[in-house]
Amino acid sequence: TASEVADPQKAKRRAEEAKQREQGKPGAGAGGNNGSGSRKAPTQHQQQQLSTKKRKVANASNLLDLADTTNVAIIVPYRDLHPKQKRSQHLAKFIPHMNSFFQKLKKQGKVSNHHIYIVEQSDDKRKFNRGKLLNIGFEMARKAR
Repeated sequence: TASEVADPQKAKRRAEEAKQREQGKPGAGAGGNNGSGSRKAPTQHQQQQLSTKKRKVANASNLLDLADTTNVAIIVPYRDLHPKQKRSQHLAKFIPHMNSFFQKLKKQGKVSNHHIYIVEQSDDKRKFNRGKLLNIGFEMARKAR
């Protein structure tokens, strides 16, 4: 760094600290032990972090237990102006595919219900407004709940 160029002693100290960290010697830098060499007992702070991580994992598995009440809404903004783009054919394939996908999830108990909302923008000579269609779909899904 620029400070090391101005102070060669500082550069030497940093290099020594880095070497000690690599060798796993205590008292060098942050922690001093990078996993190589002998391991010390975890500090109280490290034990608390591990405990917190274990709780987070437990909470995540509890979320899967609640999956039988999970409802999923898929909002598809749609407009089929140009026949060459074959949007209607894509949609005709997309809906059965997603239905079979969610049926598998229902059998596994990961999802209890799903809805697919197709929100179509009319040919109003305006640019396609995906954001507005998503907002409309969200309102429809919220009201249907």
